[in-house]
Amino acid sequence: MWRVWKDRGRGCRFGKRRGSLVELEVAVSTMEKIRNEAMRLSLEDRARLAGELIESLDELDEVDQVAVDAAWAEEVRRRVQDFRAGKVKAMDGEDVLDRLRARFTK
Repeated sequence: MWRVWKDRGRGCRFGKRRGSLVELEVAVSTMEKIRNEAMRLSLEDRARLAGELIESLDELDEVDQVAVDAAWAEEVRRRVQDFRAGKVKAMDGEDVLDRLRARFTK
């Protein structure tokens, strides 16, 4: 499922086409109403609501998790194949960290 959001100065933006523009406008209108209502809550209640919303973003349903796991397994297989075929070389972990430190501490 793709999300619909309001992009500052550019109107509505969305990821995956799902229904008509009317549905998109209704979704944005509903989000605006919810946001306006939430802003009327006390600071404590808004914080509680924000926490609950953030927690809900962490919830992957089982189908999504299976897809994520399968994608990572395929990536691991590809990287191992590349290594065995000589397309990439292994590096010592300390050397990698030293390079990163040098690059990002300038």
